[in-house]
Parts: sequence; structure tokens; C-alpha cells
Amino acid sequence: MKKNVFLLLTILLIVGVFCLSSCGKTFEVKFIDSITKETLTNVTVDGKLYENGVANLPQGTHKVSSDYYLQKEIDVNKNTEVDLTPKAYLLIVPNCEIDEVFLNGNKVNAKHIVESGISLYAVSPIKEGTYELKLTSKLFKPYVKTAEITSGKNLVEANLDVDPEKFALFVDSLQNILEVDPVNIKIKVLGSANGNSVSKELTIKKEASTLTIQDSNITYSFENGTLLDKEVSQEEKAILLYAKHTVEYFLNIKTFLPNMKLEKIDNGTYFLVNNGTFEGNEIEERVVVTVKENKITNFSISIIQEKSNTNLVISVEVV
Repeated sequence: MKKNVFLLLTILLIVGVFCLSSCGKTFEVKFIDSITKETLTNVTVDGKLYENGVANLPQGTHKVSSDYYLQKEIDVNKNTEVDLTPKAYLLIVPNCEIDEVFLNGNKVNAKHIVESGISLYAVSPIKEGTYELKLTSKLFKPYVKTAEITSGKNLVEANLDVDPEKFALFVDSLQNILEVDPVNIKIKVLGSANGNSVSKELTIKKEASTLTIQDSNITYSFENGTLLDKEVSQEEKAILLYAKHTVEYFLNIKTFLPNMKLEKIDNGTYFLVNNGTFEGNEIEERVVVTVKENKITNFSISIIQEKSNTNLVISVEVV
């Protein structure tokens, strides 16, 4: 009998020591929106409200709720972050950077996120109902649409139209590259020309009316657009002409850009497209320009010409 009592007391002592060391321990739990990953406010756990979205909870199972979010049961055994799923949320996929988002005339917080490589804006959570959605962006006209918000994900693809006046002012504000004479440029040419694979790096110098292109130890000169004193293959000539064409675009960018269609803007990079002719053939040109503080830091042009089986990407760097 004494043995049993001693064993019972030992067990109770072990349990007591365990409770002293762990029963009073709590863990920090931070609650975030599953879409925007922003910290939530006013989260209720087991009936208690946590206004800052962070709770110190004992180990075990807890019931969590918050307005406009699905209720959730969580198991806590360490410091952690917990996603709460909104009952409804809005994802906006625009063709440009969005400055402001309005719902029924009220400005709302729209978090810029990237999902599967796609740049979009999330409003989460959002009450179900009918809204007038308005988007504003520099260089583009305001976008207005009626949006029906239901439970779960609501997707709006928004193609904003360029505001010609704003775009003209933007182009006019760019630094004039031709203010410097001579201009020294490096060009990389990748892709295919006349069905042949191309990978070249050219050094180009523009001085007055003469444009000089150097490929390794060979120098080609253009005087007022005409190739001087060189016998070259058709493929080589095509590459040189495309390079010259790109340099002329780059040097006279303030003249060419207003005539191109601005498709989208993403983090200071402008994507433009133009359909035209080159050497008597129809071509599609896609221009990518990166601007920082009104200076062009990167410029590339993709030239697609189906008739000659040409698909080139030509990038430019001022040195």
C-alpha cells in the first residue's frame, strides 16, 4: 500500500513540475490576410478581442474570427503567423501601375502583389455588393467600371487608355540624349536574322552626321544613313541596318515615342509597340524603356519580320 501511495505521489510531483514549466507558457500568434499578407486588426480569439492582430496564446486549440473573414480553428504550439481567408476580395489586373483605387468614390488601400508572375492589386477584405470602381494612373485616363463583388475571388482586368497630353509631357521631360556629342553606345544583338542565329556585341559612335559601328576589329560607317565602303553579306548587312535603326530610335527617342502605342508601365519600365515598315518589309517593333529621374537607363527593341524570318532583341547601353 505504501508503495502505491509513493508511486502516486511521484506521478503527481512530475505532473506538477511539468505544469510549472509549460502550462503557463504562451506563444505569440500574428494574424494576417491570406491575400495581401498584411497584419490584421480586431481579431477575436476564444471570445477575446485583440485589436492589434497579435495574441499571446497558451498551447492548444483556439477559435479565431474577424469581421469579413472565415472563422478558423488553430492549434498553437509555437510562435507563428496565421492566415485568415477573406470572405470576399478583389484582384485588379491592370496594364499599368495604379496610383489610386476608389470604390463608390472612397479611396481604398490596394496592395500591390505578384501572383504567378502577374502584377496585380488586391483589395482585401471587401463586402459583397455592387461598386463603382475607379482607377487612376499617371499617363493614363481614369478607368471606371461597375464591379459586382461576390464571395471568394473577384477578378477585374483593367486596360487603361493612354492620355495623349500626359504622355507627350512625359516624353518632353526626358533628357535629350543628343545634347552630348559624340555619343558612344554599346549594343547587344540576340535572336535570328534571315533564319540564322545571331549573337553580337557592337560598339557604336555617333559624331555629327556619321554613325560608326564596330564589330570586333571591323568598322562600318554610315554617312547620312548610307553604308560606306564595305562589302558585306546580306545577313551582316541586315544586322548592321537593324543596329543602325535601333540607334536612330534611341538617339531620337523623343521624336519616335509619341508615335508608338504605350501598352503598359511596370515599376518605371515602359512597354510600347509599333507596326511599320523597314527596308520595304512590314515589321512589328516592341520597345522597352526604363526611366529613372527622367533619364533613360535601359532601352531595348524587339524586331519581328515574318517575311525574312527575323526575330531580334537589340539592347542599348550608353558608355
